[in-house]
Amino acid sequence: MNDIDWNKLEAKNTSLWEALSPVPKLVAPWQQSRRFPELTYIREDLVGNYKKRKYASLIPWMLQQGFQRVQLCGSSHSSNLLKLSMRLRHSGISPIYVLEGREGPPVGNGLLNRLVLGEDFLTEIPEGTFDWSVPEGGSCPQALAGSLGLAASLAEISLDRRSLPDDIFIDSGTGFTAAALLLGLGFLGISSQVHIVSVTG
Repeated sequence: MNDIDWNKLEAKNTSLWEALSPVPKLVAPWQQSRRFPELTYIREDLVGNYKKRKYASLIPWMLQQGFQRVQLCGSSHSSNLLKLSMRLRHSGISPIYVLEGREGPPVGNGLLNRLVLGEDFLTEIPEGTFDWSVPEGGSCPQALAGSLGLAASLAEISLDRRSLPDDIFIDSGTGFTAAALLLGLGFLGISSQVHIVSVTG
């Protein structure tokens, strides 16, 4: 990738960030492996992880629609449900849960949700009394703009370092963020090899 036109990449990445407006410009820092100096990794957790990118366009869209109650679907142990429910409540939207998982007393994130939300932890509500249902993992068209910021973030750091990664490894739950990364890299003309690692059963 030594023949990359950096000026062209910079112009394309600027236009990508502008197209994503008003999604916040989240640039995740890169770390170099101490043991394997040829390897670098992106610290998405320092900007709030992949989910925060999804929420950056998903929640403003919900607010624009005037939603007051939304249904969240997923595992009782889902970190996505926990994080999204907290952000929804902060934005004045009440979450209602459809949980899949273990029988018996709540544990893990399911327990944490109940402790944090108390009596507002609603799992049973008549059909039609919520405004919208968020798909599992928050993977929906309204989250795409935020998720595309991952490719823009990668390009931003690459421009800074004047170096592109040869291989990119990304973990995949629903596959939505990985698909958004591929779309973004395609738009930017970055031909790194992307390896998608499934961490689901």
